[in-house]
Amino acid sequence: MAAKIQQDGGTPLHVWTIWELPDALWTAEFHVVWKAPDGSLVDVTPKPDGETSILFVPDDTYLDDFDFAARPLNRRRRIRPDLDRAAIAASMISGLAESQKAYEAKRAAKMGLSLEKWMERKVPSDRLSDQIDTVIRAVTDLEVHRDDLTKGSNYFTPDRKFIALNNDAAKAMEKLKAMLAQRERNRG
Repeated sequence: MAAKIQQDGGTPLHVWTIWELPDALWTAEFHVVWKAPDGSLVDVTPKPDGETSILFVPDDTYLDDFDFAARPLNRRRRIRPDLDRAAIAASMISGLAESQKAYEAKRAAKMGLSLEKWMERKVPSDRLSDQIDTVIRAVTDLEVHRDDLTKGSNYFTPDRKFIALNNDAAKAMEKLKAMLAQRERNRG
C-alpha cells in the first residue's frame, strides 16, 4: 500500500470487507484499500478467487498510520435465524389430542415447567444452524491462535496447535458446505 501511495498519491482507507457464504454466514474481514486522489476506492490486493465486486464498509476509527499488523479479528455472523421454538411448540401443542395435552402438561408440571416451555424443549435442534455456529467457533479459534503466533507481524511458523485448529476449521467448513449442497438438492 505504501508503494501505491508513494507512486500515485492518495491515502489508505481502513475498511471491513464483507464476504457471504449464502444461506449460512457473513464474514467482516478487516482490510485496507487505496483511496485515490479523486476519492475512488481501489483494492490493490489480488483476489485468489477472481472476485470482481466486493462490498467494503469504511471504518474511520482507524487512522491512516494504523499498524495493520495490530488489526482486529475478523467478525462472523450467522445469517440463518434461530428457530422460533415458541411458535413450533405452539404448533405441536395445537396438534395434540386433549388426552395427549393433559399427559404432556402433567410431565411438564413435574419438571416445574409450563406446557409451552416443556414442548419447546422437545423441538429438535437445527443441525444447519448448529454447524454454522461450529464453523464460526472453529475459524475464530484458528484466527486467535494465528494472531498469538504472529506477535504483531504478518509472518509466523505454524505450530501443532495451529495445524490441528486449521484442520478442525477446514473439516467444519467442508461439512457445512456439504449440508448446504444437500439442502439445495432437496429444494430442487
